[in-house]
Amino acid sequence: MTSLNIVDLADTVGKTPLVRLTGVCGVGDRVAAEIVGKLEFMNPGGSIKDRVAKHIVAQLDARGVPRDALLIVAGPGNLAISLAMLQRRLMCLIPERTSADRVRLLKAAGVTDIVRTLDGALPGNYGSTLLDDDWMLAHDLLDSRMLDELQKKQLDQYRAASIEDLQLPAAVTVSEQESMGAAINLMAENDFSQVPVTGSGRRLIGYLTLSAAQTMIDNGTATRSMPVRQFMLRFAGRATRKPSTEQHGSGGVAANTSICKQYWLITPETPLSELARFFETHSVAFVTDASRKFCLGIATKQDLLTFLARRHTLQF
Repeated sequence: MTSLNIVDLADTVGKTPLVRLTGVCGVGDRVAAEIVGKLEFMNPGGSIKDRVAKHIVAQLDARGVPRDALLIVAGPGNLAISLAMLQRRLMCLIPERTSADRVRLLKAAGVTDIVRTLDGALPGNYGSTLLDDDWMLAHDLLDSRMLDELQKKQLDQYRAASIEDLQLPAAVTVSEQESMGAAINLMAENDFSQVPVTGSGRRLIGYLTLSAAQTMIDNGTATRSMPVRQFMLRFAGRATRKPSTEQHGSGGVAANTSICKQYWLITPETPLSELARFFETHSVAFVTDASRKFCLGIATKQDLLTFLARRHTLQF
């Protein structure tokens, strides 16, 4: 009977098939070369990050770093999955938008310390300049034709509509004195992802997200009986209405009690074209009166898409 050739998992990393690509459209007519592809998705961790993880582990071993040392990995999860597969203790920092399936996969790989970071806290740089119409406009890099096209596009899409035209339902809020458990129950019962937090006189002072609240309860940072004010994301001073790539507002990047970010005033009179630009870096907008005294409603990207669909101007 032939004995089985059993190897360590790490030994299989990188030993993925190299396949010949035939019939690549248009390439054969221009390039007289053989084109091949390496199927890195067939690594044990499902991605090319297995190679990176194997190199990192080799470097740590060479430096004498103990196997039980805690590694902190920031990212959507592929590298963390690969490192955990190679039996390393991890704390994984993932974006708030990371899917539940990815979180379950991280846990299955052995990652027990998972911390969610706010969407937009580390904005990407790939499309933040020359691919960003607003950035080009702010830096006076649009020629007259491009400027006319941009203005016409915004006018045709939103037709000078404002947030008031979204017909948002009245906002449901919690007091900063309310318990974390009550706030979590409120969001769960109403299928909310976040809830505005009010202070004295019911003035909007910040908000709490369901994912962050549940994470803090799960890892012991907070208890269900502790007040919301200790863990809410608190707004700082008021920003101008002019969009800026350096400002953070009421849409998911207001900071915690120790680090405050700028507040972007959004009212029922705010044009939808401005709200659309706001949603490029934020996931939710809290609509207030001009004095920012009361939270009148909550707008999301879905509200904007629903409005466009109603007007038959949704573009694919």
